[in-house]
Parts: sequence; structure tokens; C-alpha cells
Amino acid sequence: MTRPLYIILGVNPADRILLADFLIRTGWEASEKVSLWLEEADLPTTEHKLARQIQIEAIASGTPTIPAGEESEAAFLLPPLGDDPRDWLEAVRGWQEEFDLDLARIITIFDCPAVHDHPSLRQWYDACMHFSDVLLFSHRDAVEKKWVSELERDLQKHAYPFMVATLKKSGAVEGPSELLFPEARRLSQFFDEPEPLEAPTEYMGIEIVDETPEEVLEEIEDEEGEAEPQPGDAASDPYLARYDYGQRKIKIPLPPQILA
Repeated sequence: MTRPLYIILGVNPADRILLADFLIRTGWEASEKVSLWLEEADLPTTEHKLARQIQIEAIASGTPTIPAGEESEAAFLLPPLGDDPRDWLEAVRGWQEEFDLDLARIITIFDCPAVHDHPSLRQWYDACMHFSDVLLFSHRDAVEKKWVSELERDLQKHAYPFMVATLKKSGAVEGPSELLFPEARRLSQFFDEPEPLEAPTEYMGIEIVDETPEEVLEEIEDEEGEAEPQPGDAASDPYLARYDYGQRKIKIPLPPQILA
């Protein structure tokens, strides 16, 4: 059975756990088991008693790996803060078939006071938002309204397609069923399925013969310049692209380096 996978990004471990707990409580029956993948070190960050249907399975920073684990109706992944979240997101494509997972939503919790006090965190959040289907503002009442308004205007300029809502202190959100609905609303096309490649029969009025689709597309891209991002292709995604020697072309700071 294919399980929906929800990924929660954010710099506040307690917020991520509370949100996962709330969504699991509202989205699944008490008798249905739901996997929660996170670092064991994050659990002491909340004194909240987790829903009984949650089965916690530990993950570790370093190499992105998820447990084969027990059977469950769904899975929630909270990547370690010490890792580049892109490493975990990039690994998801391989896990979907191996572990019968279907990526449902990538949710980012935007910690307003953390970004207010540490502006360099915005670079990390920009990377997360590139992949996000949902953006949740948290602790927005802890900063000036003017700052939040300026942030919202800036996000509107970028025309992000993601859903926007507010995370309450309890971890609750309005319309949880809408948030859980498995609809892609992200900028990145990395998780999209590539369309079948068909050979064009004509290009600029000239009939094409004896060439493969790949050869034709390569010729067109050479003539027209840089290719558009392609579904499933990390090299064409600006936040996943790497240099030949392996380093990502866009560097982002990690929260522990900034918040320490």
C-alpha cells in the first residue's frame, strides 16, 4: 500500500512536532498507525503528549536514510536541522518506490522571531520555500506587525504558489484537511513526473529524419540557450544543481550555525 509522505521543515523542533501531532490527530483515526521520522534529540523539545497513533522511528543526521520501519497509514518526516534539507528532499525520489511512499506535501514553518533576529536565516528559508507546498507563519505576534507586512509583500513579489496559513501556539492550523490534501503547489519541478519523450517531426519548418528525440532536444537547447527546469532533473533545479566537483551551486547556511 502506498503511503502519503509529509515533510515538515523549520528551525523550531517543538513547532514541527506539535504540527505533526495535530495533523495526525485530525487526519487519521486513533486506530491507524502513522510513522513520525525525526531525531530522538528533538523529542525533549516538547512536553506535549503525542497522539497514541504515532509510532516514532528515529533518523540520524549525516546520510539521509529513513527506517524500513513498521507498517503505517502515512509518514511524517522532520529532517535533522544539522543537515542541508536539500539532501533529504533529493533522496525522496528514490524512497518513493523503495518504501511505497507518495510525496503528499512539503510544509515549511516560518519562525518569524528567529528570522527577525537572525536575518541570514532568510537564505535557508528561501531554499525551503522553493520546494514548499505550504508556508506556515509561527510566532508572528512576537514581532512588529510592520515587519510581518513587509515580509508578506516580499513573498507576494516572488509569486510563490504555495498555500499560506498561520501556525497557532498549540500547533493547530485552520483547515487541516486542506493542508493535508496531496496537491503540489511548489515552484520546484523536481518531484514532478517527466512527460514521455516524443520525437518532433518538424523543427522551424524543416522535417526531422533519422534522429532520436534526445539528439533533437540537445540541438534545440544548444541553439536556444539554457534549458528550462525539467521534472525529476536535479541538474536543472537551481537549488539542487551542482558543480562538476559535487558542491551545490547555491550555498545556504544551516540553522545551527546561525542560532548557536
